[in-house]
Parts: sequence; C-alpha cells; structure tokens
Amino acid sequence: MSQRYVRYSLEPEQDRALKKLNEIVGKDIPCLDEKGIPAFGFKVSEKQVIKLWLYRSGLKEFPKPILKFKALQELFLSYNFLTTIPESIKKLHSLRYLNLKWNFIESLPESIGNLSSLIKIKLDANKLKSLPQNFKNLKNLEILKLRDNKFKKIPEMLSQLKSVEKLYLNKNTITEIPSFIKDLDQLQILNLDHNRIKNITDSIKNLNLLKELSLAANNLKEISSDLIEPLFDIKPLSIIDFSHNQLTKLPKSFGNFKNLKVLRLRKNFLETLPNSFEELTSLESLDLSYNNFKEIPNQVLNLPRLKHLYLNGNELNSVPVSIKNLKSLTQLSLEDNIIKSLPNSFGELTSLKRVFLVNNKLRHLPNSMGDLMSLKTLDLRNNSLISIPVSLEKLQGLEELDLRDNCLTNVPPSVWKLKNIKQYFLKLDGNPLDQQSRAKFLANPKQMSEIDKNKKRLKNILRRTI
Repeated sequence: MSQRYVRYSLEPEQDRALKKLNEIVGKDIPCLDEKGIPAFGFKVSEKQVIKLWLYRSGLKEFPKPILKFKALQELFLSYNFLTTIPESIKKLHSLRYLNLKWNFIESLPESIGNLSSLIKIKLDANKLKSLPQNFKNLKNLEILKLRDNKFKKIPEMLSQLKSVEKLYLNKNTITEIPSFIKDLDQLQILNLDHNRIKNITDSIKNLNLLKELSLAANNLKEISSDLIEPLFDIKPLSIIDFSHNQLTKLPKSFGNFKNLKVLRLRKNFLETLPNSFEELTSLESLDLSYNNFKEIPNQVLNLPRLKHLYLNGNELNSVPVSIKNLKSLTQLSLEDNIIKSLPNSFGELTSLKRVFLVNNKLRHLPNSMGDLMSLKTLDLRNNSLISIPVSLEKLQGLEELDLRDNCLTNVPPSVWKLKNIKQYFLKLDGNPLDQQSRAKFLANPKQMSEIDKNKKRLKNILRRTI
C-alpha cells in the first residue's frame, strides 16, 4: 500500500546510524506516516526512530546500526536471509514488537530474554528447534508466533510466560500437548495445526480464557468423551478446528459446547453426527466438507443461528425440504456432490447471499429460486442444467451468476434483466447456446458497453461460449 513520506529530524547519533543503515540496505530508507501497511521505511517521534520496517531488504546479517535506535519500539526484519541474531539485541530495551518471520534463523541469543518490554514476537518460518532458557523472562509477552519451524515438542519454559494470550505453533512436528500448557492461564488462542498430535489432553481444561482451539491436520483418530467433556466448562471457547484429521465419529456429548460459534470438521471420515449436535444453538459457521455424509444430517437442519454451512465433497444426492429451517443461513456451499434436484422450499432461505452448487447433477432449478431476494452470488458451474427459471429475473440484487459448463441451449430474457450483474460476472462458457441466444448475448447493452474497454476479454468470452 502506498505511503506518504514525511519530513523529519533526528538526534545526531540517530542520524549517523540511519546513514550507515542506508549504506547497508543500498538505498535511502524513507520516513513514513502510518497510513496503510508499511513494508520499507521508518517512523520518528521526538527525534528518535521508534519504528523500522525492512521487509525484503536482502539482509544476510543483522544490521548493527539498528542498535543505536535506543527508543525503537517496533522492528520488522521479515523476509530476509538472517541466520543469527546478535547478543547485542538486548540494547533495544524499548522494543515492544519484533518481527523476524521468514528468515533462516536456527537459534536465538540468551540475551533476547532481556527485552522485557516485548509484547509481540513473530518467528514464523525459520529453522528453530528450541528456545533459549532466558526466553522465559519475557514476562510481558502476549503474542508468540512460532509457526513453521522445527519444534518436536512445545518448549517447557513457555509455561512461565504467564501473560501469553495467543500461541501459534502450527506447522511443526509436535507429537503431544504437554501438561504444563495448563499454566498459561491467560491463553485465548492455541493453534497447533499441522503437527503430529494424536490425542487431546485434559491439561487444556484449565485454560479458562481460551476462545480458539485449532488442531487441524494432526493425527487425531478419536476424541475421547473423558478428555473433551472438561472443555465444556470453558465458557469463552467459541472456535474449534479439527479439520484434516482421521475422525470417524464425535462423542455423544459434543452438543455441550453451548457457546461454540465456529466448528471446522472438513476432511475427516464422518458419516453421522451425535443427536446432541442440534444443541449447538450458538453455532454460526459449520464446515463438514469432504467427509462421508450421504445426506445432510437432521441435527444440522435444526441449528437456529447457522449462517455459513459447507458440505462440499460428500455423497449428497438431494437436499431435504427441511433445509428451509435454516432461516439465518447467508452462505451455503454444496459443491462436489451428486445433487440432482433442489426442493421448492429452497426459496424460503431468504437470508441467503451466496450459494455454491458447483459440480453436481442439477438439470432444473425450482421456481422458488426467484424468492431468494438477498442473493448476490449463484454459482452453478458444471451441472447438467437445461433451463433457467424465469423467476430469476426477480433477483435484482444478484451480482454474479455462473452458468458455465452446463447444457443450456438458450438463456431466457429474465437473465438480461438482472441489472446488477456486470459482464465479467455473467458466465456462460461451455454451453451449446443456439443462434438466438448468441445474438442476444451480442446485442445486450451490458456486453456491448465493454467492447471498447476490453475487446480481447470479450472475444475470449464469445469464443468459449459459442
């Protein structure tokens, strides 16, 4: 994002350090205001450099002139080629935010524990296997990101970081959740995605402020009732992600997550849900994609606050009439199934804004589709549609209609009456349209108005359509 350069003045020592830093980087580092998201530059306050951004600066060594910026509060050195951090980093005693992600750092100096003002540190995508013992002295640390490193276990000294609220250790090779995790009693987000964890431990039950638990892409085969039931008492817990595991069932008591709002279970081996699932009355987003469901579970159809439902890649061949019960639904994704028809009750989902039915077996749509007055996106790619209901002309809020790769020989006039659809978002490629429909496509003002702006684009659209 573009930045506005500002005038500045620095204390002599700071100015000399900046000039040396310019030489190391190979170009002048601009002084910026803080609008947008900076990538390269610095900010000044009271003649002191307080923030420094050196993303993608080609740095192979930690620039020593930075150590002269005694008032530095935020330092961004991500996407460089750093392999080590010097012990002298302890001189930056005002540092509150340190971003070293995407380097080649194999170890941190013991002196990093002297940065007692640190609140946030990002060390993602390095080569760390462990942390120095003095890391435990970062008593004010609230956010710690260690994603994509080489940790085989969660470092034990983390148990002494009592202020940590967000801990990210995803994409490592961790095999278990240690008992000392319970000592992080301020923890709100625990992300252990993409590890090798086989079991949930009861040590999590003491994390009374936990809002988000993410264990996607691990080796979970079963969720024990004994271990998960203590989690029901964690009132703030509202997001759980168990996607990309090997789960074949959920415990019968799973419905006791009364405050759960987001649940992700995609890419498991689930065929059914426990009866208690319908008691998840706070649930707003549910992802059951790429499991083994042959029908939409009845328990799902009784969730009064559900807004987003994803059931892609199952073995669904129909949508039940009772889908109408999901009055709060705004997004429905049923891609990659074998659905042959939709019930007329589908039109009662009047809150729907986005519907994705890509890669199914639909030949017709119910007339009630025209009652989905809130609809903005309707994606029907790769079905077997031979007709479009005239009632679609009522969907004046529709912005994107994708009908590619169907069996349509003509497009009813109602489609051209959809005022909010722009050329690029009415997609008809891969249909055997007759001569009359092709002529309408060419004659339609929406299409013709764009010819001069993008002749090549229009030519490609027509070639694929015809």
